[in-house]
Amino acid sequence: MITIRQGSGNRIVQRWLDLLNRYATKKILIILTIFYPVFPLVLLPAIIDTGGAPIPDTYFYYSSDTLYQWLSLYTEEARHCYMLGAVTIDVIYPLYYSISLSLLLTYVLNNLQADRGRIEYLKLLPIMPILADFSENLLLSKIFSAWPNQHEFLATMAGIATLTKWSGLAIVFGLILLLALINLWTSRIK
Repeated sequence: MITIRQGSGNRIVQRWLDLLNRYATKKILIILTIFYPVFPLVLLPAIIDTGGAPIPDTYFYYSSDTLYQWLSLYTEEARHCYMLGAVTIDVIYPLYYSISLSLLLTYVLNNLQADRGRIEYLKLLPIMPILADFSENLLLSKIFSAWPNQHEFLATMAGIATLTKWSGLAIVFGLILLLALINLWTSRIK
């Protein structure tokens, strides 16, 4: 366990790191992995029915023009379904994957035989994509609810939030893979 100066924000960070260290076990990771497909395969499609129109969240990036082209394909009912999903399941899903990735990253980091120090803060890296995902949801909800009025700045920011989300997830997955390979390599050397 690392020691952090005790401001209120630092106590929250320390508490979160302690929880990650406690619950980053094989058993919990297996359970989270088993239930993960429920979100993208069952819950999201059941709630967010766009009638075949593109779902902006699933693209790596989009411009404001592209977003409004997609939005023109949505019926009123599809827009309503999308907004409902953005404030329900698409709030729970990012929490689920962020906690899962934080626990997986913690598990991999804890298996390294390295000086912990500042490396502990890497366990907080999955916070970046979840914040970007929440920003994306808020921006897209505002854009969808304002239709047919257009907010170019908000649409541009939504595209950037989506790009940040996917880039953050790629960084987290890349780091997990790199650390897992380092763990594998060091365990074979011993």
